[in-house]
Amino acid sequence: MMLVIAFADLRGGLKALVVGGATDHRFVGADSSFSLRVKRAKKGRIAIQCGTASLGEVASDELCRAVLQGVESFMARPESALPLEMRREGTWR
Repeated sequence: MMLVIAFADLRGGLKALVVGGATDHRFVGADSSFSLRVKRAKKGRIAIQCGTASLGEVASDELCRAVLQGVESFMARPESALPLEMRREGTWR
């Protein structure tokens, strides 16, 4: 369940960077100490940082597609499914 919350937070942060006015977002894994900082960079790119280490830059559309594909792949596995009463069709996009 905590991963679903983390997925929603990451999606919201990326959306704010790509189509909103945000310039950066700190993603902290729910119930963990893992964190990433994503910042808007030049020419539609997103810079990714973990702690003080720069992990690089990627095109924003490429990053969004990769994150969505990973979430969809994870959620498609039977052991990852939410309980039926918690599911709402179409809330991932």
